[in-house]
Amino acid sequence: MPARASHADRRPRVFITQPVARSAIERLRTVAKVDWNPDPLHIATRDELLAAVRSHDILFCMLHDRIDRDVIAVNPELRVIASTTITPADIDVAEATARHIPVTTIPAALLNDATADLTWALLLAVGRRVTEADRLARAGTVPGSQSCYLEAGGVSGRTLGLIGMGGVGREVAWRARGFPMRVVYYDPRRRSEWTGNGQDPWDYDRIHEIKIIACMKPVDPA
Repeated sequence: MPARASHADRRPRVFITQPVARSAIERLRTVAKVDWNPDPLHIATRDELLAAVRSHDILFCMLHDRIDRDVIAVNPELRVIASTTITPADIDVAEATARHIPVTTIPAALLNDATADLTWALLLAVGRRVTEADRLARAGTVPGSQSCYLEAGGVSGRTLGLIGMGGVGREVAWRARGFPMRVVYYDPRRRSEWTGNGQDPWDYDRIHEIKIIACMKPVDPA
């Protein structure tokens, strides 16, 4: 009589297309056999994705991975496609559904704070020419503390125009209070709680007052 497979042998095999937090990998390893691409700068090629899916039960993929019909079909035993995206635009969800393979995504709220922080990093970098000053300093050029060489438009007290007031847009607007800025927004939806406290709907008659515009809407190729 053949020996029964051990519990470890029956654990699902997971492939992660790029490194994620070590704590997440360790948690996965308590319930599954986990393999991953260790290079955070390398995006898996199509051939690498096909090979990984062929030999694993669960695919843990990133925003940039394209999981099309051929990738899904290469392994009839594929159980789950776990994506770190909010909307799985580059996953053939119809094909996965036809094969009864769940496709999971992450809640948008998990990314709101990080995306808003990075938006503000860009606003400050542009508004105060931070990256240009950094390049000059690294090259040994220091214009002087009161030189107008790096004169910039600034951020504090300006009017910020936001296109889109979803989760990220609202977090960006909330951070603007600390500078302090007037915020005007455009969004197909208008809610009373978005108006007031320096936030107002977009007024085309006063668009000339807007000094900074940030687009908080998804990029639509169409």
